[in-house]
Amino acid sequence: MAKTRFAFIGAGNHAKASHYRDPGLRHCPDEIELCAACDLDAEKLALVAEEFAVPAVYTDFREMIAREKPDATVIVLPPTLLADMACACLELGQHIIVEKPPGCNWTETQRILDTAAACERKAAASLDRRFFPVTQLLKRKLEPGKINHFSMSYNKGLFGWGAPTNLFTADAIHLVDLFLHLGGKVEEVHAYASRKGEPHLRSFSGVMKLAAGGVGTFNCHYSHPAGRHGRRQLFEVTSDGFSAYLDLGPTMAESSYGGTGSIIDGTNELPVEQYFATVAGEPPPEASSEMLDFARWLRGEAPPTASLADIIETVKVTEAIAAGFHGKLADFEPCFDRTNAP
Repeated sequence: MAKTRFAFIGAGNHAKASHYRDPGLRHCPDEIELCAACDLDAEKLALVAEEFAVPAVYTDFREMIAREKPDATVIVLPPTLLADMACACLELGQHIIVEKPPGCNWTETQRILDTAAACERKAAASLDRRFFPVTQLLKRKLEPGKINHFSMSYNKGLFGWGAPTNLFTADAIHLVDLFLHLGGKVEEVHAYASRKGEPHLRSFSGVMKLAAGGVGTFNCHYSHPAGRHGRRQLFEVTSDGFSAYLDLGPTMAESSYGGTGSIIDGTNELPVEQYFATVAGEPPPEASSEMLDFARWLRGEAPPTASLADIIETVKVTEAIAAGFHGKLADFEPCFDRTNAP
């Protein structure tokens, strides 16, 4: 099997914490490899090269792509820089994975998608809750038409946010994306958003109606007392015959399965760990890999889990929520842009 070679753009703390440590890179050397990394900060690059054994580093992404000729590029940059970089890499012939949010707004996400189509390249986005083992289990067990109700609560401390996009799209997008990933398209959004005296929107509540018939409720606020990195992520889904009540943790490493809580299968209720051990069996924790999933898509071995074409509707839903929209999603016109921060 030919390896899929990945190059990285970005060597900051988030890239190190979440992307260079992707399980696929660490556990599947016969399928994928990290061939190069790029950042304007040479000191950060040196640290990344040492910690993750990166064979080549660059401060010019064009030079990196020209010399290394990677199969795909992983772009981990702030929203303000992401869309331009993504389009530039696509135009250089690269398939790409981009950090969430995929641009500052829906318009920028669409521009990336249009560029990918024009260049005949593939694009995915890093919404990693799709790859949690417990989420993969739910995806296999749940049928959208049988889902009755979703509920999410995403609470975090208010932090300084300099990018011209709303916090809900930039941050809470993770749990909204689970609504769509598991339940299908959203038909209606009825939302309320509040600043409460802050310069940025910080509190969001409302209801979503799914096209398949289920209903989802959401509550999100940036008032958590533990600061930026203290957060609560609660997610529930109830269907005919199968339900889950999950705590996705203050950190992504809180559980090897991506979440704790309980699963009800038929009339039996078991803790997540026990359900995996005695009933599910699959997937093992190492199966949670964005890189491996993308590599297999590029090689034509499997459909993607997080293609940008699939995720763009999630971006639109988050913008509708932040706008306090009421009505059919098809009638919502995304309105956040670089010149009009919320």
